[in-house]
Amino acid sequence: MSNAPTPEPLDSARVAHLIAFAWTCAAAVRAVALYPAGHPAVESVLKRLVDTVATITAAEPLRATVLPKQLLINGRAPALVRAGS
Repeated sequence: MSNAPTPEPLDSARVAHLIAFAWTCAAAVRAVALYPAGHPAVESVLKRLVDTVATITAAEPLRATVLPKQLLINGRAPALVRAGS
């Protein structure tokens, strides 16, 4: 067990960016699976993905670490939100 201090959770703006990125990635996967290369739906969602990433990385680089039970963004985890909170 590690005694390392737990970093501060991500702030709400970065969490919102992370959610937008996840939704845009999911949309891109669906479009690429459903339509042939060059289809306007694919081009549109890939442009949206590029725009989303540009927005997220405008202020600072984004380093995502995917662990078996955790996602870290720049070494910080999103705060847990519990239903009814």
